[in-house]
Amino acid sequence: MGQTETKSQSDNEKEYLDLLSSAEVTQLKKLLCITDNKSQNIKVYLENLKAHLLKFFTPSRTDQLISFLSTHCAITAAENDCGVALMNEIAKITKGGQSQIIEFVYQMLSPCEDDLPLSDLKLFCEEALQCIDHDAIKRFGITAESNERLFRKLTLNSSEHLDVVKLQKLFEESPVLVELLLHACQNVFFGKTSFVNQELKGSVPVLLPELEIPAKFNIAPESSILGAADVLFLNGNLPLPQQHKWRFLFSTSFQGESFSKLCAEILNKGPVVIIVREAAGNIFGGYVSSSLVYSSQFQGTAASFLFTVKPELETFNTTTYNDHYAYLNIGQETMPNGLGMGGQHDYFGFWLSSDFGKGHSKAKPKCTTYASPQLSSEDTFNIDALEVWGVGDEPVLDDEEEEEIGTSVIDKHPDAVAILRVAGKERVSEGLRDNEASASSMPDMVQLHATHDPMNYPGP
Repeated sequence: MGQTETKSQSDNEKEYLDLLSSAEVTQLKKLLCITDNKSQNIKVYLENLKAHLLKFFTPSRTDQLISFLSTHCAITAAENDCGVALMNEIAKITKGGQSQIIEFVYQMLSPCEDDLPLSDLKLFCEEALQCIDHDAIKRFGITAESNERLFRKLTLNSSEHLDVVKLQKLFEESPVLVELLLHACQNVFFGKTSFVNQELKGSVPVLLPELEIPAKFNIAPESSILGAADVLFLNGNLPLPQQHKWRFLFSTSFQGESFSKLCAEILNKGPVVIIVREAAGNIFGGYVSSSLVYSSQFQGTAASFLFTVKPELETFNTTTYNDHYAYLNIGQETMPNGLGMGGQHDYFGFWLSSDFGKGHSKAKPKCTTYASPQLSSEDTFNIDALEVWGVGDEPVLDDEEEEEIGTSVIDKHPDAVAILRVAGKERVSEGLRDNEASASSMPDMVQLHATHDPMNYPGP
């Protein structure tokens, strides 16, 4: 029987190796110091690998990894092929998918097949996040606080001790954990790899987005409101076409506390993620699923959502009660001036006043549009910091749209302005006409003075 097992193992030895690219095979041979004309004992290969793993993991975690690989690559009859067997085992971990990751994690962390403590799994996942070489990790930074929020959210309904069945159930319910561990292992063994498959872009999940930051913004690492774990969570909740890229648009750290500058940067830029940190410490915001424009009516689609980051990670999707997804207007006397999402007049689920620095979240017991609770610590709040990221590719505007964006309502309707002057009315947009042309993209005059109530809403 032993001979049969050895032969079977030899037949399947290269099963996973075929999934590696030639560059990945070359990289593994380099790490293990495998040469084509010289065979080494498997212990020698493992010692070479151990020196590499210590660059990523603690000595105790490295010993666990080496022990796992040694156990699964125990070659008795085919000593000359032990290097190939070791490469195949690494390929099995990195390319074998969910079932192989489950086997790897369970047997490495619990070699005696005892129940796996959830705390051990969380710690290994935190270590895995630090192994990923990605610009989003460097820019947003890894903090114990954001890590704890993420893994608390992903393992919310899990037992404190996991057998293999419970571990499988956890991974099925939180596929982001599988992606995290796969990317971490691939980075450790093969070096930095792209998260975005260009051929499948927009149709498959992306763990962390590529970042697009204009050169004029010298953004220091770890200067964002969010941590890398927060970005990982939020990105996973975006529609697939927006997951591959985040484009920096606005931050109070760079553009200052100006509502007109905020609007100048976010108008007609495609879907956006808005993040607010209030003075009391809560972090929250919203995803607007379509380009924002000035309008006296609500905009967006049912794909929009509100979210909290701190104290807990949570998203709040749209209900069917109304379609008050997002609202942006400015310069009106009878309509709300600012940026809001959900709810109704003076009772938005999330509101930023055009009087920059102030906002409210008046959703008691819940916001009608998103079924979200009050996001801020108090129903009104002061802004400590604000960020906006465009997500997905920036939309390409045609010539008419570009002309519309760059044209002020004052320039488009001089006759209307003259009538207002005769009537003794102030030009409400005059104060917005600074050097940023796009900031002056005001609503049409008919829209500015329309009697339409955007909070038209069937009930209290």
